[in-house]
Amino acid sequence: MTLGPVEVKLYRISMYLKRLYFLIFIFSYTSVFSQFEKWPEQPKRIIWLAANNASFGDGATNESPIDVSNAEKLDKVLNKLSLELGVYGEGLVLRFLSGSYETYGIKLRPRWHLIGDGIDKTSLKLVPSIKHRKIKSAYHSVIGGGWGPQFTTELDRIPLLKRDFNNIRIADISLNCNWEGMKENLGPIVKKVSGIDLLAKQALVERVKVKNFGAVGGRPSWREVFPIRVISGMGDGANLPGYKSSIIEIRHCVVEGAVLGPDIGTEWPYCTGIMVSHIGADIKNFTVSALVHHNEIINVINGIAFGGAFLQKAVFFDNKVTNCGIGFNFDTGSNSGVIIRNNKFSECIGGGSVNNGKHFEICKNTFSLKPPDRSRYSYWHNGLRLWDHTRGFIVRDNRFEFSGKSKALSRGIILHGVSVGLTMFQDGFGVWKSKIDPHQFFNNNYFGFLPNTAGPQEANQNMHLKVGDLSLHLTGIDGVGDGIQFYWSDD
Repeated sequence: MTLGPVEVKLYRISMYLKRLYFLIFIFSYTSVFSQFEKWPEQPKRIIWLAANNASFGDGATNESPIDVSNAEKLDKVLNKLSLELGVYGEGLVLRFLSGSYETYGIKLRPRWHLIGDGIDKTSLKLVPSIKHRKIKSAYHSVIGGGWGPQFTTELDRIPLLKRDFNNIRIADISLNCNWEGMKENLGPIVKKVSGIDLLAKQALVERVKVKNFGAVGGRPSWREVFPIRVISGMGDGANLPGYKSSIIEIRHCVVEGAVLGPDIGTEWPYCTGIMVSHIGADIKNFTVSALVHHNEIINVINGIAFGGAFLQKAVFFDNKVTNCGIGFNFDTGSNSGVIIRNNKFSECIGGGSVNNGKHFEICKNTFSLKPPDRSRYSYWHNGLRLWDHTRGFIVRDNRFEFSGKSKALSRGIILHGVSVGLTMFQDGFGVWKSKIDPHQFFNNNYFGFLPNTAGPQEANQNMHLKVGDLSLHLTGIDGVGDGIQFYWSDD
């Protein structure tokens, strides 16, 4: 059959479109997966460990694992390996076979991997020891370790790259923080107990479950515990250098259960389930990223699911948070460049809160809220709270819904405070000036809430935002700009 000129032209167009669709697909595919980091290969040396086995040996194979059937045996093996390899050795893989283990706490070294047989198949339980009483440390974790970058002592301070705390991996294991057992045995010495606490240039945590974490409450530093924390530099006024290049990824992990500890008074303990930080990182000249994805935070009724500090580039996506206090909180270190997308926050008291942050993108999330059962959690009870010193947020395509049977007393979105929608900077003469950098809200859906609200903290404190196509300048003064406050139910 011979094709006419029209048929030939249509055929060519169809082939062109097929090629175009293919290229678009490839581009989309690579764009999605380019965000995942390519991790270095694991160290060559593997040490096999077992709590129960038909026979034990030198750990060279899975058929002759080293006997670590109690915490004391495991501690001796770890100390011996540390001496053999040295502080800055080539690294190794601690390969735990299925079983239940006890530990006084495992301190990783650079280029150490710790791998089990899977969540609930291999479990590590933190237990107290005489060493804990001698050292009298207030903070304990099942797995920890790390330090910041080190330099030569000369004036030029050349980085000692061999000493970098990098290529860390923890995978396929359950961690029992054993707050009650640690507290009962060690008494007032213990203030907080967590699962993973790392300071590293490069760390991957995957398929890890953490439970039974706790804190004593009281002082601010004793109240918040981090079941999984990975940071690249010390904050809290430590004034120590962090890694300029930093890669952190936490994926397919589970944090489960309420924060254990005293439940009276106003200074009750709480947690941030997964915490990441990039303090000191140089995003302009080095690779910097934090990926937190496909994790589950379950029944942390008195805590926060996710948080960050000093972040410059981070993505929180495809996480599932169920029956928790609040989905996320960013309130330390002027976080920027944070993307929060495609997460599901179900049966939570609050959705999220941010202060002192810029250029977040919060999109395609579902926030399904329930009323607080205690007055102490009322502050969390809103879909999204953006307050002091936040600017340049894009909030779009989210679903905010109130699932409680009682009348809603919360709002989908609240904007309040000082310097919201403004970038503050100093000119060449040291004079403080401001530049408009508004929050933008569009195509969000709200069900069952009171109207959203925005307004500055005091008169003459300017606030800028965009709701759909409407640009607003709130001044805190009636009749000036767009007035004192703005309410909306649809954007």
